[in-house]
Amino acid sequence: MHWVNLIMDSFGSFALATEPTNEKVLDRDPYKRREYPVSIKIWKHIILQSAVQLGILQLLYLLAPQFIKEHEPSRMICFSFDSGNI
Repeated sequence: MHWVNLIMDSFGSFALATEPTNEKVLDRDPYKRREYPVSIKIWKHIILQSAVQLGILQLLYLLAPQFIKEHEPSRMICFSFDSGNI
């Protein structure tokens, strides 16, 4: 699990490390206490993206039996493990 965390965190670190510096950020006033870190526009994007992804997953779930034939005889593979005389 540590390796997964290490890999996933490194992408964010690279993104922040390769971003060019901007001195205007230091001159900006701090955010107000009542101001939300996630704006209404971002919430709309999150909800819309979630709806699109759920719709695609639902379509894949419902249409998968037409494309993936699990009980087709040519796909059936039988393995026989003979223990023999031990």
